[in-house]
Amino acid sequence: FGFKDGTVNPDTNDASEMNQHGWVKAGDGPDWLVGGSYMVVRRIQMYIEVWDRTILKEQENTFGRHRDSGAPLGMKNEFDRVDLEAKDSNGNLTIPENSHMSLA
Repeated sequence: FGFKDGTVNPDTNDASEMNQHGWVKAGDGPDWLVGGSYMVVRRIQMYIEVWDRTILKEQENTFGRHRDSGAPLGMKNEFDRVDLEAKDSNGNLTIPENSHMSLA
């Protein structure tokens, strides 16, 4: 889609993050899986030609991020704090309620 991907994925080099989010712990699954991980595969059909004709502002509103920087809407940098309550000068939410960022 042309947007940055993986902004909020766990850091695989951070042992504490991997212990919390990556590795299967005792009680989370069968004993033989403890210390392992799951792999999920999804098959998705996307209609890119429709997306490519959508104006940039609508694309950014869909994700809740600026395409080029990856920054949350209303911010400048990819890892700036996300404020889902922030409003613009007209009183509208900066990050739409139905954006991927708000829904995820």
